[in-house]
Amino acid sequence: MGKDYYKTLGVSPDASYQDIAKQFRGLAITYHPLKNPKNMAQANYKFCEICEAFEVLSTRKQALAFL
Repeated sequence: MGKDYYKTLGVSPDASYQDIAKQFRGLAITYHPLKNPKNMAQANYKFCEICEAFEVLSTRKQALAFL
């Protein structure tokens, strides 16, 4: 089964690109490894998940905008 990128970012499937980007920015700041020096490995893992989710969803939303 594939990853649920919407759940990773905490947005609904009908969220706009702006909503996805806003949620990504907030989570990226929260889970950035340099902001979490005591739990750097865990923060790095979560940060990478968030970045992957944003990359996939933002590309998908931009592609749908051209249809």
